[in-house]
Amino acid sequence: MHPIQRMIETLHGEGRCPRLRVDVTQEQVVCPDFVVERHGESLIIDLDPEYPLDLAFTEVGVEADLSFGGFVTRCVFPFAAIYMIFDRETGRGMKFDAAMPESVRRQQAAPKPAPKPKPRLVAVGDEGEPEPSEQAEQAEQAEQAEIDPNLAKVKVDSGAKRSRRKRRKKRGEASEAAPPKAAPPKAAPPKAAPVEAAPEVASEPEAAPTADAASEAESNGASEERAQTRRAAFRVIDGSD
Repeated sequence: MHPIQRMIETLHGEGRCPRLRVDVTQEQVVCPDFVVERHGESLIIDLDPEYPLDLAFTEVGVEADLSFGGFVTRCVFPFAAIYMIFDRETGRGMKFDAAMPESVRRQQAAPKPAPKPKPRLVAVGDEGEPEPSEQAEQAEQAEQAEIDPNLAKVKVDSGAKRSRRKRRKKRGEASEAAPPKAAPPKAAPPKAAPVEAAPEVASEPEAAPTADAASEAESNGASEERAQTRRAAFRVIDGSD
C-alpha cells in the first residue's frame, strides 16, 4: 500500500480531513483545464470525508469526485504528482521531496524575512490603557500577524469591536449606577387672599330714662286724673249716676 493511501485512510478513520498539495501540470493528472491554468504546480485539495467523494485508489494514484466552481468532476491524481499530505486541522503530515516541483522547492528554501517588532495595540477611549485580558489578546494578535497577515487583520478588527463594546457596556453600567435625578418640586398653588370680616357695628346701649322723661310721665298721669275728675263732675250735673 502506498504511504499516501495509508495516511488518507488513517485520517478518514479518525474523522479527519486529509489535505493534498498536487502538481496538476503533470500529464497523467485529470482535472478541468481552468484548474490547471489557475493553480499550476500548487493545487490544494481537501478530501473531506463528509462529502460524497466516491474515493478510490488505483495503482496509478487517487481518484475522487471533486467540485470546482459548483461543477462536480471526476479527477485523477497520480501518486507521483502528490508531494504533500497532512491533517487539515493540525498541519501534521508527510512531504515527498522527489515529487516536489523545483519552483516550490526554491520558495520553501528562500530565507524568511526578519521578524518585525511586535506592535503594541492600545484601545483609545475614556478608559485609557487596555485591561490585562485585552493586552494578552493583543499580544496573541501580534504573533499571528507574523504568520498570516490576513488572519491577524481579521482578529485585530474583531478585537477592536470587542473593546468598543466593552467601553459602551461600562458607560451603560455607570449611567445605571448613578442615582436618578430628583424631579423639580411642583409650584404650590397661589394662596387665596383672606376675606376680611365685615366689622361688627356695636349697638348703642339704650339710654336710661332721664329725669325729664320721668317728670313728663308724672305730668301725663296728673292730666289723666284731672280728666277723670271732670268727667265725673259732668255726670253729677247731668244727674246721671
